[in-house]
Amino acid sequence: MSLKILQGELFAILPEKLEAICEVVEAHAEGRTLAFTGTTKRSNREDEPYETRSGIAIINMYGVMGRRLDAFEEMCGGCSCQTLGKHINHALANDAVDALLVDVDSPGGTLAGLDELSGTIMRGRNIKPIVAYTDANMCSAAYWVASSATAIVSTKSATVGSIGVFTTHYDESAKDAARGVTRTIIKAGAYKAAMSESLTDESLGYMQGHLQAAYDTFVEAVAEHRGVEVEAVHPAMADGKIFTGKQALSAGLVDHIGDMEFALDLAGQLAANFNQEKNMGTEAVKQAAEQSINYAALTVEGLKVHAPSLVEAIAGEAANNSEAIAKAAKDATDAERSRAVEIIKSGASNELALKAIEGGEPAHDIYRQMVTAMQEGKADALASMEGSLGEGVDAKGEEKKPDDAGGGGRKPDFMALVADHVKAEKIGRGEATKAMARQHPEAYQAWLNR
Repeated sequence: MSLKILQGELFAILPEKLEAICEVVEAHAEGRTLAFTGTTKRSNREDEPYETRSGIAIINMYGVMGRRLDAFEEMCGGCSCQTLGKHINHALANDAVDALLVDVDSPGGTLAGLDELSGTIMRGRNIKPIVAYTDANMCSAAYWVASSATAIVSTKSATVGSIGVFTTHYDESAKDAARGVTRTIIKAGAYKAAMSESLTDESLGYMQGHLQAAYDTFVEAVAEHRGVEVEAVHPAMADGKIFTGKQALSAGLVDHIGDMEFALDLAGQLAANFNQEKNMGTEAVKQAAEQSINYAALTVEGLKVHAPSLVEAIAGEAANNSEAIAKAAKDATDAERSRAVEIIKSGASNELALKAIEGGEPAHDIYRQMVTAMQEGKADALASMEGSLGEGVDAKGEEKKPDDAGGGGRKPDFMALVADHVKAEKIGRGEATKAMARQHPEAYQAWLNR
């Protein structure tokens, strides 16, 4: 094994951890035994998916990350993205698990497998809350994955961040020359062996572009996971710096500062809220499903099966409406019958009664019309009679007294007023009677009551 195993590999890892890995590789190449001094915590194993505590599945993400655990990654205390994804899916499908807590202690690793693992977590948090927690390292590739969780918790002293990508190039031409080895690279494609030959400016530019594309993908993933704009990630989070937990909170890399117990409590609270919203959503979906039925194509029996509550409501509404309509019709009929009977009983002329019934006039109006007609008829008759009498004789045929026209403090005699008005206006007595009745209502009433 030589350092060539690392050449060209894209890493999202703490630089000092990669140096430690290089030392392990060099020791093995020289026949020496040198263990990688990574995390002392246990990595995930196929036979130990996770621990469950109060309905929270605690899944370990420890060590250098890679797509799967090959011999090199095992030697470096690696964490398989594929295995971790299986454990997460297992917990998501486990009815005994309400939420997941991913316990992170990783300096990062290779880019391979990160997008798939973070995608698993992004989809999973729509099924159950997922909290990422660290009290050690959550750096580079590990942060890429952790950023996709529902929430991130860190202790104050943890190390978070180191967002960036790098690779290494080893020029072994001097070693080859010392050993008398001449290396000839035969290739098709200008950049096919860029990492296997002496690095030129052109090859360096090519590799830099390759790294930039990977870095942009990293930044875009963090922005999507954290729900911020890409522009917000670059200056505050993604310049390769590492942060303490407290600094990471200010920079927006984590959501809370707390220990493991705090993270577990948070996961439990998120689970309770999530289940409540889920239940409300299920009821809303059920109601929407009922509303989306093609009722026009259903028979009555079909409606009874698919929407019994709707059928019951319609039946109740119809019964209420039928009763209301019947009552309203009966009330209207009774009222109209009473009106017509009262008009007929009033003694009005046939012509007046028929007009009132057809016109829908209230019964009390017929009495007003009858009184008016009688008064007008009486006034006309008296006026006509007095017209045939002498001017000094009143309606009773008696001689008029001087004060009958209003003198001596007595109320004016109505017919005297009429006579005066006839002379003054030179009009008929009937017209004068009507005019004086309007002008002298008290005299008119007294005259009627004699």
